[in-house]
Amino acid sequence: MYIDSNNYYSNNVSFGMLKKSRLTPFKRVFCETYHPPLEKMDKVEDLTKWVEDGYAELQKPHEKFGVEEVLKTWKGVLEGLDLARHRNSIYWKYLIYENIKRLGTTYIVYPDVDALAKTIEKTKAGVKRGIEKFNFYKHYEEFLKESALNRYFPDPKNRTGWVEFIGSSDPKKNEEIIKDVRALSVGTNWCTLSKLYSSISVEDERCGMYIFLDNGKTVYGVRTVNNLTQEIRDRHNLPTDLPEDALKSLQEKNPDIVIFKNSASMMD
Repeated sequence: MYIDSNNYYSNNVSFGMLKKSRLTPFKRVFCETYHPPLEKMDKVEDLTKWVEDGYAELQKPHEKFGVEEVLKTWKGVLEGLDLARHRNSIYWKYLIYENIKRLGTTYIVYPDVDALAKTIEKTKAGVKRGIEKFNFYKHYEEFLKESALNRYFPDPKNRTGWVEFIGSSDPKKNEEIIKDVRALSVGTNWCTLSKLYSSISVEDERCGMYIFLDNGKTVYGVRTVNNLTQEIRDRHNLPTDLPEDALKSLQEKNPDIVIFKNSASMMD
């Protein structure tokens, strides 16, 4: 048992149906997010057992395409993060893995220890402020994007302009390019959030991906092959034409680029 300034908590005493008022703030938010059957529980240990069983279930093979590869990649990151040092470590594991497995490879971004650690701390701060539900993955993506923005736009007051990505036949170099394409795709509905399509967008030296940001907000994406536009998309993933100022600045960045109006997507 332990006491904070407002509540008395016990993991062992049973008072009948487990009520949220008997839970720590973190566990209350967890229950609001994942809706465990509290009516079938009478002590906090029952809730923890439900989380442990759920986490074990999340480790099993999954029919969703690509999830096993994603989980394998994330496993090393989670081990490096040392979740065991956090109180409620099994709850954190469940929370993180549930996001990964639910999203699969469709909109799952690459693992990053620093972004994950910052997300955990932001989530803890949110619990203290009284948030009602976790928004873990959204925060994680925001930290990934912030890291990329710091590299391409070191001045936080000047984050407007194009970022150019040219593919590489070097697998290691291309992997880093793909990560940044995915990070700067955060906040859009683009398929480049997934590894498969971001890989296609910068497959080799013929391929280019141009991302336009306005005050740090991703607005337009242009995909090229041999400097010929293959598609132009707005942040909602709708075909669009570039406004004059964005078009002019893109042509200044790459004078050889050929822009077609209303370029239709070849990756739908």
